[in-house]
Amino acid sequence: MKKRLLLLLLLSILVFPIYSSITFTDSLNRVREFDNIDKVAAAGRPAELMISALSPELLVGKTFNPSEEVLEYFPYLRDLPLYGKFYGSKSNLNREELILSGADVIIDVGELKKGIEEDLNQLEKETGIPVVYIESYLENTPEAFLKISELIGKTDKAEKLADFARATLENGKRVNELIDEKKTVYYSTSEDGLFTFPRGSFHTEAIELSGGTNVVPESFQAGGGKISLEELFILDPDVIVLSNERGYENVTRDPRWENLTAVKNDEVYLIPTLPYSFIDAPPAHNRIIGIDWLTKLLYPELNKDMNIRERIKTFYSLFYDKDLSDSELADILHLSGV
Repeated sequence: MKKRLLLLLLLSILVFPIYSSITFTDSLNRVREFDNIDKVAAAGRPAELMISALSPELLVGKTFNPSEEVLEYFPYLRDLPLYGKFYGSKSNLNREELILSGADVIIDVGELKKGIEEDLNQLEKETGIPVVYIESYLENTPEAFLKISELIGKTDKAEKLADFARATLENGKRVNELIDEKKTVYYSTSEDGLFTFPRGSFHTEAIELSGGTNVVPESFQAGGGKISLEELFILDPDVIVLSNERGYENVTRDPRWENLTAVKNDEVYLIPTLPYSFIDAPPAHNRIIGIDWLTKLLYPELNKDMNIRERIKTFYSLFYDKDLSDSELADILHLSGV
């Protein structure tokens, strides 16, 4: 009789699997409950990138059309439907496509914005899909990964990513505390080398966390803009970093730039941007490795024990699931100074 009851119990488990429900409190203290989460939609590129680092198989679609270079790192994006992104000046969310995706949850990550709770509640109402928000900025990257893992699992992987990010941030803090006079840094994204961002912008956040000072003051255009060469000569940065290779060529070859301190001292570098920029968009964990790169570049004497190339390889393996060959690494670090 006992054997028969045991057999019936086992059969019932096989036929009616037991799901442990998930009660999740997001960064806005909104509580949502789930039976299980098999399909996830990202509200924007930062969320998409962070989910990709943990559980790419859960993604039901993509927020943008990636370039072929990006697809080499994230090939699974190629066949996913495009539903667009929810936030930003280029918001293009296709709500119908999102609803048809069958997502169990929509995850939004990023810095806290005014009115975000109302916006996400409205998105939830329009789609019928629970929406959760996880606060994420460069300095809390470890906590953001752990918070996402509370919802979608992969706790062990999240711990590894958090440990790497935590070590990077702690080293940046150490460097900031040790230096007496910070090096000034100018950053540009344009071909002419004159489009830049002010101090305090997320676009240059990695510079400050690496022990540098963004030479462009906070009073400059908040969303970024063109600076004149005359203004730049007044600021006269110690180091120039550029994300555009043509911009690098212009700065290093155009005689109008040659009397800048950074140019005279050969302190002009090209920022690695494959698959994403080391210090800029999207505002996600791609910038973590940029802190390592910049601390090594700006203060090599304080980072003698850091093997930056091995550090970069480890980052790509952990966060992008990509084991770089030496030649691939060399291509990524072209003109980067390390």
